[in-house]
Amino acid sequence: MRRQQISLTAAQLAAAGTAAVTVASLSDAPNVVRVPTGLTAYKPAGTAYTVPAGCRLTFKDDVGAILFTLEGKDFLDQTTVQKRYVAGATAGRAFSSNGKTFSLETNGVLSGAGPTVHFQLIYDEIPVVSD
Repeated sequence: MRRQQISLTAAQLAAAGTAAVTVASLSDAPNVVRVPTGLTAYKPAGTAYTVPAGCRLTFKDDVGAILFTLEGKDFLDQTTVQKRYVAGATAGRAFSSNGKTFSLETNGVLSGAGPTVHFQLIYDEIPVVSD
């Protein structure tokens, strides 16, 4: 199991409402397929974000496949510490050995001067057979 730390500022979270924001670029790993298995999310106590109704944080891979979805309401719009874990939906999915870039999109523009939000991408590296 591997982990990649991701920290996003208020400006980065807001930008994800208008275009995909690259949040992680992993190093090349020949003959390996990366399979995302989980995502942790941590919002420190402090200023709440303004979150549009139905707003979701969607993490995608290189080809645009949705890996994790996290509701913005009751997470980013709270003034207290918030912690979440999202399990990866990997059953029946095919992953490319080229997968190394992950992005975030939201279906609404977040606003406010909330604190930096921290995520941890959890993934396995599966060796693949080569010639």
